[in-house]
Amino acid sequence: MITEKNKQHYYWLDVVRFLAAFAVMACHYRGFFFVEYGALSPDQQNIPMQIFFLLTRLGDEAVMVFFVLSGFLVGGKAIDKARKGIFDIKNYAIDRFVRIILPLLSSMLLCIPITIFVMNENVNWYVWIMNLFSMQGIFVAPLKFMEPLWSLSYEVWFYITIAALIAYICNYKRILASIILLICAAVFIKLKIAYLFIWLMGALAFLNIPKKFNAKAFIPSLFVIIISIMVLQIFRDSRSLSAVILGDDMRMVVKLVMAFFMCIFISYIINIKPNGKISCLINNVGTKAAAWSYTLYLVHMPIGYMLTKLGFQRETIVNLYSITMYITAMLICIIITYCVYWCFEKRTAIVKKFLKEHLVKESKSI
Repeated sequence: MITEKNKQHYYWLDVVRFLAAFAVMACHYRGFFFVEYGALSPDQQNIPMQIFFLLTRLGDEAVMVFFVLSGFLVGGKAIDKARKGIFDIKNYAIDRFVRIILPLLSSMLLCIPITIFVMNENVNWYVWIMNLFSMQGIFVAPLKFMEPLWSLSYEVWFYITIAALIAYICNYKRILASIILLICAAVFIKLKIAYLFIWLMGALAFLNIPKKFNAKAFIPSLFVIIISIMVLQIFRDSRSLSAVILGDDMRMVVKLVMAFFMCIFISYIINIKPNGKISCLINNVGTKAAAWSYTLYLVHMPIGYMLTKLGFQRETIVNLYSITMYITAMLICIIITYCVYWCFEKRTAIVKKFLKEHLVKESKSI
């Protein structure tokens, strides 16, 4: 771990974050631009194609990685500050609000012209507003053409829950904190509370970061993660690739196991200092790419729908042409993503500073 400009940077986590966002995009775009494996011609149903289709349907697992990383970097830091008596709830609220709202608002604004002018549909403004306030999955479905928004409501309620819990434990406005905790409990009756446990696992991992790298713990954790992903993939609901389907409860158990060992994995990987030119390059590129990975996660779906309307076909054959078009679609998405990021998410630090200067005159740590 290194300190740079008074901010702690954790090696490789940005790489993991970007790869998770990229995996979600690759998963959804494979669904956009290729038919299912079972719809391929018999001569294409072979091991290389099975590997390609398996590697491009890791979206659900990638979201679990996001939850662990969020718990580690947000929940863990919040608990650590509270433990040290330096947790400032106003600063925390501004940090989380701005971090969420800029990419969210940019993606939802982008979705409006795509819905109206490209998809030739009307925007459901009630659902749009409810999604803006993270009510998807509670009162409404995720906004049409923006299915990944389902996970964002979880993130927001994770943040609210941990803040209220810290305030209650630290005896700061306890009545209000109790009311908010009751609301959070009601919310997670509707949402899947197991995802909150996954997030809290990440937070606890931050509080127990090992002092040095240990291959005896790191390698087995990586092995269990791979096995968990294989189990989730092989026994997933599919017309072609599974003979037995895991029930929802068993899938959640496997996800919890995967998340637990992901916590171990990330707590050790941050102790692997990049020394060589290649490792330093990968870490630095990952850091730059991760800066816009949140925007990528949010905007790739409406862009994908747009591309299907603008002429990109759902291919029935995997060949050089179809793979080229698949990669081209992702490159177009990345270019548009960066433009959206530059206009909104890149301004996160500026907006945070502005709000803190005008709203947080006297801060009290709890």
